[in-house]
Parts: sequence; structure tokens; C-alpha cells
Amino acid sequence: MYFQLLIEILLEIDSSDESKQELIEQCRKQYEKNEQELAYIEEFHEEYEPNRAIWWYTRECFLYRILNKALRVQDIDILFKLRFFIKDLHSQLEQLHFKSPNIAKELTLYRGQGMMVEEFEKLKGHIGGFLSINYFFSTSESKDVAVRFAQASINREGFEAILFEISVDTENCSKPFHNITMSSAMPTESEVLFSLGTVFRIQSIKRSTSTGIWNVKFLLNGQEDQDLRHLTGQIRNEVNKNSKLSSLGSLLWRMGEYDKAKHYYLMLIDKTSSEDPDIPSYYNNIGRVYNAMGDYSKALDYYEKTLELNLKTVGPNHPSVATTYNNIGRVYNAMGEYSKALDYYEKTLELYLKTVGPNHPSVATTYNNIGWVYNAMGDYSKALDYYEKTLELKLKTVGPNHPSVATIYSNMGLLYRNQKLYKEAKKYFEMSLAIREKALPSTHPHILTCQQQLSEVASIYQSL
Repeated sequence: MYFQLLIEILLEIDSSDESKQELIEQCRKQYEKNEQELAYIEEFHEEYEPNRAIWWYTRECFLYRILNKALRVQDIDILFKLRFFIKDLHSQLEQLHFKSPNIAKELTLYRGQGMMVEEFEKLKGHIGGFLSINYFFSTSESKDVAVRFAQASINREGFEAILFEISVDTENCSKPFHNITMSSAMPTESEVLFSLGTVFRIQSIKRSTSTGIWNVKFLLNGQEDQDLRHLTGQIRNEVNKNSKLSSLGSLLWRMGEYDKAKHYYLMLIDKTSSEDPDIPSYYNNIGRVYNAMGDYSKALDYYEKTLELNLKTVGPNHPSVATTYNNIGRVYNAMGEYSKALDYYEKTLELYLKTVGPNHPSVATTYNNIGWVYNAMGDYSKALDYYEKTLELKLKTVGPNHPSVATIYSNMGLLYRNQKLYKEAKKYFEMSLAIREKALPSTHPHILTCQQQLSEVASIYQSL
């Protein structure tokens, strides 16, 4: 989900000659001892045109290797430099897709490849579910071509040989695809290329007893996991900002990629006039990143800058001022200065109730923060009251699968753990982890923290 949103943002960020030059310099460094690739890089530098994106992608050279690796390992910095090419490739596919009125209603396509055993085991565990492909997905109209690619991995250690058979309902596809034979540098493969982010349903997985190749059947008919689609829409709305660089920073912060979020927020400030009305929100976002990184002094500096500018520009009775009070309270909370934190949270709540009303998600967040302080101060009854208010309002406003609901469950788990009520603590940590594993990237620090908390209380509970 998050990687899909990342790609959406990259496709919307204005690309420029600067991004192309950054990519060229990166490639020159990477291939500095490879004369053949350096020649390709210079050719790309001098001759590349957006309407030749497919041709360059299918050419046996540096570009598809760098792009595919960056997509596979989710290297955000390289993808940012590649954004102009990703946009061109997606756009060319889109143009070809919508200029094909005579395409058959149903297609069967094939793809042969080797897949690491661990990755394949995960795939087998999701039969009947959905799989989002986070790269440009190459298939063939020829089953024989795909089988040859699969056969290359039959005896490859640590890999399984896979033949994908893909049934496509061409009238119900949200992502572009096209037979790129006429645009390809390799026109003999009858290749059909799908843009990144295409979602397939996994229908079945069976192994051929005669060849040893696994046959994986995919269906593409526009269907998606509706819960995930709803959650993706919520997160998309939450990170959508006036500036796409700001959206990128916000998404990276949610992904737990704090250093990268800081990098793009600082880049945004460098590109923005000090008179721009969005500057206070940019300072606020950098403060939020420093707080998440544990650098509370810098976080306070940026929040105080934000507050000063907001008081000047929008006055004291504005929701953005309440947000800044809340964030300052979070810093004091993290520093263990609970009285100061509570003062700021109470100012936050008063201003939110006045400006956005009692049913706004920000009010729920403030209830949660006040509950956290009371929990830390040992006033468990008040903490539980505020957590229950938070949960009721969050379930109404963002639904049961949102990461902020997982945060409430985790906090309730901590509350019960502090009271040595380990059975209840275990239940809430389990509920929190279930949401986080579905709604957050697998590397997010909140998942690891929740796993540790659950393991700790489960161990204590079992020993009682």
C-alpha cells in the first residue's frame, strides 16, 4: 500500500532536467569501470526522448537494471532520481493502452521466472487473495517463451521455477498495459508490459509433476481488497498536500523512514520562499521527524518556529495552532515532563473543540495523548477513560483498520501491563499487531515494538 502511494506521488512530482542529470551522474559513478555501459549512458544523456521510454526500458543496458533493482529493494533516493523516466514509461504505456480500441475482451498471458523459496512460500499462503506488483510487470503472449524463462530456474538453488498464467479482463483494468512489440528494443518476444501497481488475484498454485515447474494462475479483472483499498484511500487523503514534495515527506514519515523524510522536507524548504504561507507546516513536519528520531531539542526548535509563524499569520484561534500545541506536548511527553505535556494537551483540546468540533479525528488524537500522560503518571482510571473516548471516536472517523487505531490498542495494552493485568494486555497488543502488520510496511519500527511488547507480556502471562 505505502509503496503504491509512493509511486503515485513520484508520478505527480514535476520532473526536470535536474532529475535527469542527477540520474546520469549516479549511473556514471556506478559504471565508471564499464566502458560499454558508459557508452550507453552517454547515448541516453544525448538522445533520450520521453516517447522512447519503452525502447530504453527494454534495451539490454544499465537503465532497466537500475530501475528494477530500485523498485525491488524500494530504494527511495534512486527512485526519486528516476522519477522522470518512471513517469515517461507509465505515460507511454497509458497512451498505447487507450489508443487500442480493438483489443480482445479477454487475454491469456504468461510469465516465466525464478522466485526465491521464501518469497514463493508467502505467495502460496495468499491463494484467493490479492497481490500488488510494485514494478513494471513483463509478460508474453507466447507460453513457450515464458516456459523457457521458467526452465532456467528448475535446478537453481534457493529458487523455485514459476510459470504465471494470467487471465485478463481487458475492460476492467485500472492500470495501463500494452503489447510493446512495436516500441521495444527486443521486438521478437511478443511482450505485454503492465505498469507498476497492477493488482492481481491469486487463483491457484499447482506444481507440474512432469516438468517440476509451479503453475501460478492470476486473474486481472479490476477487483481489489476492499478493506485495503479503503485504507489506502484514507492514507492518500492524509498525506496529500499542496506540494508533492511535502506529500512525499509525509508518506515517508508514516513509513518510519525518518531520515529520508527529513531530507525531502529540508529540500522543500530550500526550494520555498520564506514568505510562502505553507512554510509553517513545513517547519512543523520537520519537528515531527526530529521528535520521532528522539532529537527533542531540534523538534522543539522547529515547533516553536511553527507556533511563532502561525500566531502571526492565522492568529491564536486556528486549528493549526492547536496542532502545534499538541506536537509541543508530545515532545515534553517523550522527555518525561508530564505536567508540561498535559498543559499543552489541554490547550490543544480546548482549541480543537472550539475550531473543528467534538467529532474530529484530531480531537480523538488529543484524547489519546492525554490518556498516555495519565498512564505515565499512574492515574490508570483517567487514562482508561481517555483511551475509551479515543477508541470510540477513531472507530467512527477512520474505521477499524487504520494505524491510529492500532496505536490506541497498543496504549491500552501498556495500560493493562502497567497494572499487571497481563491477559488483557496480551489481547490489546495482539489487536494492535494485527492492524499494524496489515497497514504498515513490514520494516516499520512500530511493528517491531509491538512484537516485543506482545512477546514480553505473553511470556509473563504463560509463567503465571
